Amino acid sequence: MFRESALAHSLLDNLGGIGIEIGAAYHNPFGIPGMLYTGLNEEFYRTSEIQTSGTWRKLDVITRGEVLPFADNSLSYVLTSHVLEHFADPIGVLREWWRVIRPGGIIFAIVPHKERTFDANRVRTTLAELIARNKTGIYPDSDRLGEHFSVWITSDMVELMAYLQYPVIALQDVDDKVGNGFAIAVQKGGKHMENMNVLDAQYKTPDPWGFQSHPDDAMRKARILELLKPYGPFVNALDIGAGEGWITKDLPAKHLFGFEGSDTAASRFPHNVTRVLDPENSKYDLIVATGVMYTQYDPARFLDIIKKSATHIVLVSSIKSLEVPDVAQLATAGKLLHSEEFQYREYVQHLRIFEFGQAEPVEEEKAAEVEKPVVKPAAEKPEPVLKPKSEPPAPAAKKKNDPAA
Repeated sequence: MFRESALAHSLLDNLGGIGIEIGAAYHNPFGIPGMLYTGLNEEFYRTSEIQTSGTWRKLDVITRGEVLPFADNSLSYVLTSHVLEHFADPIGVLREWWRVIRPGGIIFAIVPHKERTFDANRVRTTLAELIARNKTGIYPDSDRLGEHFSVWITSDMVELMAYLQYPVIALQDVDDKVGNGFAIAVQKGGKHMENMNVLDAQYKTPDPWGFQSHPDDAMRKARILELLKPYGPFVNALDIGAGEGWITKDLPAKHLFGFEGSDTAASRFPHNVTRVLDPENSKYDLIVATGVMYTQYDPARFLDIIKKSATHIVLVSSIKSLEVPDVAQLATAGKLLHSEEFQYREYVQHLRIFEFGQAEPVEEEKAAEVEKPVVKPAAEKPEPVLKPKSEPPAPAAKKKNDPAA
């Protein structure tokens, strides 16, 4: 019998009201207050449970998980473990679960991780494939009980929740229950995570999205660098959501700075990239934001940084179908210089360049006169990057004899 999940208890125990577990099993208990057990009354599942634990979970409601017999906004939570991958249309299923939870309600799901199960040799299920299934109603051939229609790693599920615009409030990799998957929780009306948990979980494996090996990402990076050339050279460049610094290290600027929410990713920065924690306090003649203007991060904070700190050129590049509409604000705050779209993996990438003020060409002898962004000493424990400070410190002026100038 599997242990109960401490994470599930911490999120669900005090919600009150009634919640449901979909696909409840006797050998995999959660012990959450106010829970109704739901599932299919199938001989396959009863036999499997009896073989595993000598008995089976008596169900309170016999129902399929994709069509729930509950009113809109009526449940406090929907809870599942190793269930979502059994549905051919996860997008439709998640929308149904979202329908029945009340404002403040939570969907908590434990999902098997591709690399830690018998799915290790299968190809990951892409978001584009899930969208196509949902829109066309054409699903994979197999409908055998126990079949995994989809296989994911943690970042795939975060991407799916971003597409659905469901705020991720908790992410755990490895899950604290079965131990071969990951746990994710989204909340109706909730606020996206403001700490580094989610990012660190994704960066447990270096280059989790394959940016450094995929030919489309090599093309995307080359295009970014090519488009920036006519506007440079730059003095201070900031990469918002720098990841492991793969693009940052080659930006055409004298000083390279990365604003990154994951300590794990930032620990892999190249030697010529410096991490900054409070970029609002300084000015940059180049700001780049690629792959971050999505709901699972903190796009409002990123846009605020750009408006406060940009002095010349801003480049934003995002997957068009996932980008938050607020990015359009930059065309008002600055001047749109360039816009283009191109095929990127299974998506369409939208790249834009904005101008914030007119910058004179920077000569080498003038570089020391440009204020260098404040960097916290490495010995200090970094605070969560995505949590704004109420009273940011005043920027420190660079000394002319500073060897880093």
